[in-house]
Amino acid sequence: MSKTIGRELEAKFNSTKAKNKAIVDLLYKEKAFTEAYAGEEINTRFDTRDAELESIGATVRLRQTPKGFLLTVKEKIDPSRTDVKKPKHCKLCEELNAEVSDPGVVRKIFSLFFAREESYCKVRRHWELSFSGICVEIDLVPELNRYFVEIEAPTEKDIDEFRKRFGLSWDSVEPKSYFQLIREAREKKANKKNKKHS
Repeated sequence: MSKTIGRELEAKFNSTKAKNKAIVDLLYKEKAFTEAYAGEEINTRFDTRDAELESIGATVRLRQTPKGFLLTVKEKIDPSRTDVKKPKHCKLCEELNAEVSDPGVVRKIFSLFFAREESYCKVRRHWELSFSGICVEIDLVPELNRYFVEIEAPTEKDIDEFRKRFGLSWDSVEPKSYFQLIREAREKKANKKNKKHS
């Protein structure tokens, strides 16, 4: 099991199918970028019955990608901290990642501590800029029928540079997590179904 510990700085932008295609074409031309993987991701988040982790801005997630399974623990950085510069547009959190060889064992252990488990699927193309810490992710969430672009980088200046290069606007930043968007969509669908049968 390999692991990485650090901070994650990223911005997620609402996009379109055409915009995503244009960005992919641009990434192909940028020879310094490498497409690390492409395909379906299954993301599963674990929490207590009362959603205690979510209430403090923390996430425990198991992700299945074409390259394998990845366990991630995230926690939002307290904005009141004076030793951390608060980004203007991006999300900043502490992050621990660990590759998992036996996801079944992880799920069994988590079932002892977490009562809530929710999953969703997205189709992702993951690109990396060599030796820079910069990643670009081109996403489609089929359940929402929506397209997104995520940019992760060491500094907000780096993210801003690629945002401009890709023709993205800060006004199109999506503040909600994928889990929040999926949950809202599912609740809306359930409420509509209940009204129809009431």
